[in-house]
Amino acid sequence: WLRPTDALSAQAIAGTDGVDRPDGVGMYPFWSADSRFIGFIAGGKLKKVAVSGGPPQILCDAAGLGGTWNQDDVVLFDKGGSLYRVAAAGGVSTAVRAPDKSKHELLTWPSFLPDGRHFLYVAVSPEPGRTEVRVGSLDSDNDKSLFAGNSRVLYANPDHLLFVRDGTLMAQPFDARSLSLIGDVFPVAEDIAWDPVSGIAAFGVSSHGSLVYKSAISAATELTWFDRSGKRISIQPPAGNLLSPQVSPDQSRIAVEKRDGAATNIWLIDRLRGTSSRLTFDAG
Repeated sequence: WLRPTDALSAQAIAGTDGVDRPDGVGMYPFWSADSRFIGFIAGGKLKKVAVSGGPPQILCDAAGLGGTWNQDDVVLFDKGGSLYRVAAAGGVSTAVRAPDKSKHELLTWPSFLPDGRHFLYVAVSPEPGRTEVRVGSLDSDNDKSLFAGNSRVLYANPDHLLFVRDGTLMAQPFDARSLSLIGDVFPVAEDIAWDPVSGIAAFGVSSHGSLVYKSAISAATELTWFDRSGKRISIQPPAGNLLSPQVSPDQSRIAVEKRDGAATNIWLIDRLRGTSSRLTFDAG
């Protein structure tokens, strides 16, 4: 959907039906440097569509969370844990960065810096606290670690990096010429919608410095039992933001993900007693 910042009405972009939704959350569309096109992934293909109208065009095969598009019409995107590039006109994609397989890394969330040659990305590690934000270049392989974090990161003119930490949107002063952190991080907004596992974070910033973000919503759901005819039998307490229920083989207990703000943990529900208990105590 497309909405002018000075209007309340939004308009669906034709031809973008079926946008891929990895992790059940959603893939992030991204703009071309001249704001004439929007890039997105649907049906296992990286596509672009003109804001002025017309059918989408396929650029290449893809499967990932997002991409970035520089002023030289190079599109950088993640696929299979690696970073790839392709021309905005379409063609064969080529690998730009491969993860360190010995560390079981996954590379994701590329984002170009203003010069269009350097880019930010997130190197996801299965080890707690080892996921980090790095800066790399299309012209060399000498990547640099910036800080620990598992959120997508965007550059905001004139000299800040924006990212989410524990549900709070943070700003880190950054020198885009020396590729160095130059000050202390500070909060910008609280309760940002984000996913600590995939790094999806609902915010965006324009080249003019305008910021837009989506607040986190504490959704209330309930677990409901149905018989095989579709008739509702009962509601299983407790209520909350519950996801992905799994019934134990003997049907006596239910394991469920329960979200509380930015944290997600596993709870066990005892069907017979109607009680529940928290099983995990991890940030992830």
